[in-house]
Amino acid sequence: MKLVNKHIDKHGTGHVTLRPEDDEDMWHLYNLIQDGDCVRAPAIRLNLTLRVTRVEFSSSGGPSSTAPASEGAADPSSSSAGQDSTTTLHITGPVIVENQHVRLGAFHTLDVEVQRDVRIEKTEGWDSVALARVEESVIPGKGAEVAAVVCGEGTAAFCLLSQHMTLVTHRLALPVPRKSGSASQHEKGLGRFYGALFDSFLRHVPFANVGLKAIVIASPGWVRDSVYDHLVAEASKRGDKILQKALKDKVIKVHISSPHVHSLVEVVSQLKETKFAREGIVLDKFFKMLGSDEMRAWYGPDHVVLAADRGAIGTLLISDDLFRSSNPETRKKYVELVEAVQQKGGEVVIFSSMHESGQQLNQLTGIAAILTFPLDVEVCAIFGMMTYQLLSRFDFIRDASSASSPKRARTMATFRPNKIATAGAAAAVDSDPPLAKLLDASKHAGNGTRKSAESVVYWMRMGDLRISDNRALSLASAHAKKNKLPLVSLFVLSPEDYKAHDRSPRRIDFTLRNLALIKDSLAKLHIPLHTITQPKRREIPGQVISFLEQLNASGVYANIEYEVDELRRDIQICKTAKSKGFGAHFVHDKCVVEPGVVLTKENRTYAVYSPYQRAWIKKLNADIPHFLEDCPEPHPNPQSVHENKKIKDLFNSQVPQSIPGFELDPNDRKRMELAWPAGEIAANEMLRRFLHTKSRTSQMVPSNPLADGAEDSPKHSRLSAYDTDRDNADKDTTSRLSPYLAAGIISARACIRATMPATKNAHADSGRWVQEIAWRDFYVCILAGNPRVSMGRPYQEKSVDIVWEGPALDGAYTDGKQQINPKAELPLATSESNIEKWKSGQTGYPIVDAGMRCVKETGYLHNRVRMICAMFLVKHLMIDWRVGEKYFMENLIDGDLASNNGGWQWVASTGVDACPYFRIFTAATLSWSTCSSSNTLPLTIPSTARTPSSRQSAKYGRYRTSGCERRPMTLRSSIAEKSAE
Repeated sequence: MKLVNKHIDKHGTGHVTLRPEDDEDMWHLYNLIQDGDCVRAPAIRLNLTLRVTRVEFSSSGGPSSTAPASEGAADPSSSSAGQDSTTTLHITGPVIVENQHVRLGAFHTLDVEVQRDVRIEKTEGWDSVALARVEESVIPGKGAEVAAVVCGEGTAAFCLLSQHMTLVTHRLALPVPRKSGSASQHEKGLGRFYGALFDSFLRHVPFANVGLKAIVIASPGWVRDSVYDHLVAEASKRGDKILQKALKDKVIKVHISSPHVHSLVEVVSQLKETKFAREGIVLDKFFKMLGSDEMRAWYGPDHVVLAADRGAIGTLLISDDLFRSSNPETRKKYVELVEAVQQKGGEVVIFSSMHESGQQLNQLTGIAAILTFPLDVEVCAIFGMMTYQLLSRFDFIRDASSASSPKRARTMATFRPNKIATAGAAAAVDSDPPLAKLLDASKHAGNGTRKSAESVVYWMRMGDLRISDNRALSLASAHAKKNKLPLVSLFVLSPEDYKAHDRSPRRIDFTLRNLALIKDSLAKLHIPLHTITQPKRREIPGQVISFLEQLNASGVYANIEYEVDELRRDIQICKTAKSKGFGAHFVHDKCVVEPGVVLTKENRTYAVYSPYQRAWIKKLNADIPHFLEDCPEPHPNPQSVHENKKIKDLFNSQVPQSIPGFELDPNDRKRMELAWPAGEIAANEMLRRFLHTKSRTSQMVPSNPLADGAEDSPKHSRLSAYDTDRDNADKDTTSRLSPYLAAGIISARACIRATMPATKNAHADSGRWVQEIAWRDFYVCILAGNPRVSMGRPYQEKSVDIVWEGPALDGAYTDGKQQINPKAELPLATSESNIEKWKSGQTGYPIVDAGMRCVKETGYLHNRVRMICAMFLVKHLMIDWRVGEKYFMENLIDGDLASNNGGWQWVASTGVDACPYFRIFTAATLSWSTCSSSNTLPLTIPSTARTPSSRQSAKYGRYRTSGCERRPMTLRSSIAEKSAE
């Protein structure tokens, strides 16, 4: 940009004349020109001077960004393949200087062009942000500094990054057959892809430009290395010396978490010498701090202003979108905030919304801050409220208080956890998974440094409600015995965690019933179980450390929980424990083969089950004593522990009957007690019956699994017939152990150990059930290796382009008013009605309705019917899979985040090893094939009792009254094209 003329006085009044020279200069003008400004520029008929009311910025191949001089920005990620990048700027408003061709007051549109002068005069005066933008825009040496090729196997996006813009100049997508098919076809597919990529590279990467500092080739896994090797080989083959030099001197290979444009944030954070790298580095730092030290990472206008008032902001992250507000007061507020931060020595980073980093910041309201010292937002809000109430007693602010009341403190609001993370936040966590951090923190905390410890604490969690074969409990007991210390057990009830994870009241009730039995069993060993209810989950670390201090314990032992929030909590406990001299031991227990052991050759988590399962069984058989270890039960404490002043009162701690907000209806509680008896004895008896007795009817009505009448028959046991009968939902063909495994009442190790005698006797089908346990391990590994799946994100980020019916994602996860997905085809009322009919079992499809009523009555559903009901919601009704995932978690007694999320993403074709998007279960025919005896459907849906047992949907047409409305599955063009190729 060339500065032609500038005349601004000390009060900010005056004008600036600029001459744009390229696309980036157009972007600067778009950010400079505001609603109400006076703009003079050449038009067809002489020069025109307008009072601006509208500014439109567009980039070729992408949607235009239209705003009343304010809102929106072009989305460069939508650029069409093959077009040259050009931008246009249109300014609309009434003419304020009349000439012979245009009358005064007439509305006109100026088309701003490069190499044409534009004179800008601001009605409200030139503020510091606008002046800084002018100074920045006229600095020489702009243009594309970095070219990036973001690729996966069969996909590539070519991007050019300059100081303020990211332009996607070309996209490439070619099908590459899987290796599981023909190896030759896979190699041919890769060859075609690499050839097309090389041709696109020559056309869309200006590798010969002197100003281009770097060419980044970024991908997950090994793809980037293969792409680079192919480019080098082709350049050598063609004898292109310029290309060879560019590949040697400029190429940087970068690992990213997913092959999509949003991963450019990970790329630019590694390019230290480029002008725009600061944005990526700062955003990456913010996301990591949000995960590890959230009291120093704040976002949202109200919270950031609160931090600025306390002089706590070290770095302010703010999007240029906020300065384009059509409301002068809003813009002034953000300008004053920037100036306040700078005056107090803070750094201000203004993000360009034309960069991926800026778009990700916009998803966090467009403003965030990294604080120089930790602040608790709730404490600050309370303090602000108290200050206001104190001052309001004085006369001089009464008039102001009548005009405007303070905002309600955040602590007064209902706890509403954020269920869906931004793509940037999820990618940041994926790039640095918290499980490895916890293991490292636990290792460094060690046994602690306390020389005169008086006890050892075992912290029981929701996933290990047992005494036998409990790794952390066994280790804690061994440590206590070795050091002649009493063992104390602790359980923390956390309502906010239960809400954050959509725990069902049935699961909470099941937990409390089991805790009561465990308390009695431990009491016989003179081991107290102390139960704490902590309303605020962020205070749990402090509560646990306080408990250790109260007992003067040597340290704490616990089994690992693999959800992101729980891992972060335990990392914090490890750090605090170490600083205070306590030991902290967090160990693997949930899985047979723990996460991080079964990996690909590239040391990455498997994304396909079949090779994982083969590697899993190989690893298991190689070290059975380790992986199937039967951990010893805890040693009893001496009876004298009842006289210990610090411990004796813990024996009086009571397990509550219910948790506020998770109470069960008395009738529902009775049904759960009948269908799911508590305790290890019940779990082991259910396992024994699965191994040695025949199946009985039925799984889809409430019944006691331990009722009399089970017939022993080793040759015809449920285990021996599992391979052929497991999909029959009208009999107890499965083990029904999922609630007990989810709650840790029985270990997965114990289940496999129990099948080993049967395996030695060559029961051919026993291996199939063991494979189902391997599936459970697989989904936990996905959760641990790709934490974003526990943050509401799909495993396959490309699936965010799927157009779902019904409420938009935010609306689907809040208690407030829902908003429809803007691209949905059905009315919101229709989609909401479909969701309610699905939940209540009134869809008009017998097997779906039977399954959903079973969920409502029993808190459980046969696995095959789960898939049918889930696929009906996602593939027939086209409702977002997260709506169904949430409903299952809120109602099933065996709700487990890893398995539930993995199953729903498999059904929706968004997860690992996902079924093809076009695979849809036919609910009509499966109504009878899944319930072969035709007894189950009449039991759960009386109106089907008159329906013949036929596989033809017409036979039960009379039942299908007032069913769901649906539409065919449709995708956005980018996904549909890839699927069709």
